[in-house]
Amino acid sequence: MVKVGFGSPFLCVHVYFGSADHEVHQLTCIMTDRFTFFLHEKKAQLEIKESVEALKKKLQNNKHLKVEKRIKSLIAIKESKFKTQQEVADYVVVSIRTLERWVDTYKTEGLDSLLVIKPKKSKFITPYYS
Repeated sequence: MVKVGFGSPFLCVHVYFGSADHEVHQLTCIMTDRFTFFLHEKKAQLEIKESVEALKKKLQNNKHLKVEKRIKSLIAIKESKFKTQQEVADYVVVSIRTLERWVDTYKTEGLDSLLVIKPKKSKFITPYYS
């Protein structure tokens, strides 16, 4: 199956194909006026140590939207709801790069570190009045 999407200034083609073991893969081709990129989808596989019940309990006790999205993505991966990371990212409404950062944080630092929301630095300098 081929999906073609037109967006300025490039053409994006998603090609879905099956392998010998009947697994569906997606290859994305992005064509611009100068370059053509081929992107192969990463599988949504990650060994999650926590049980689904423990994650759902953390989800219930949470009050922060960003933390909720992170926990939901882990639950989706643990339950194998989606085949690719892009599908998981779409489910929790974040970019694929954001999901990849979350996965890297989880792998290297664990769940507690993933659930910490770091405050953003202000882009503006607050004037000091005496």
